[in-house]
Amino acid sequence: MENKFNEILLELDRYMMDCHSRGLSVKTMRSYEQTLRLFIRYLSEKHDITRADRVKKEHIKAYFTYVRERGKYGALVDDRTAAINGPHNRPDYRKPVSETTLANYQRNIKAFFSYLKREKIIRKNPFEGIENIKP
Repeated sequence: MENKFNEILLELDRYMMDCHSRGLSVKTMRSYEQTLRLFIRYLSEKHDITRADRVKKEHIKAYFTYVRERGKYGALVDDRTAAINGPHNRPDYRKPVSETTLANYQRNIKAFFSYLKREKIIRKNPFEGIENIKP
């Protein structure tokens, strides 16, 4: 992901500035950013997608399947932090991600795409027609 320009990361920075200007809490913003960085990394590495207008409903559904299969701490925003945080040493490493966590991920990603649609970065929100995950 670092080797080529990723337009979605630029949009994420703009989104985070928008969240800050709306006075969202640091905890909420941290949750948004971590969730979105993981999703953006997935899009780039698994589908070679670096533009928001290329994201389709199928990519979103595949992402949630991927998260369920990889389990907790199976993907990281930044590989360099693995040596510091040691997720593989945690007792819950690769255990199932809870439906509540998945619902939070979905809500965070959906809010980002709603922002992109509102700002006219994308013409169609890929979340349209995707059912909410119920914890």
